[in-house]
Amino acid sequence: MLTSLRRAIATTCRDVRIPPELRFSNRLCSTNASEETAEELQEDKVTPFLSSVGGADLVKHADKFSSLDQLLNTKTKALKEFGIDCKKRKLLLKRVDQYKHGFWSP
Repeated sequence: MLTSLRRAIATTCRDVRIPPELRFSNRLCSTNASEETAEELQEDKVTPFLSSVGGADLVKHADKFSSLDQLLNTKTKALKEFGIDCKKRKLLLKRVDQYKHGFWSP
């Protein structure tokens, strides 16, 4: 039941275009103007994301992504041009998809 509820919420969030890092978070309900914006939240999340997915092999490519949003929208061909091997590309794309749908987090 919890899984189906989480999928329903993830589907609703995906339709509304809420950034993945803000899903299932209390930050959406806050009215405090001093809180971090979505851009500030994404600035230094590329390296930890790549580290949790593939370790040192992927972390060395962190400088090729300016933000987490760019990483989440990168296609296979671009990853291949960056020099990431096939197994790591497949794993990275799998984790990106799971992250976008709210089923995995670094």
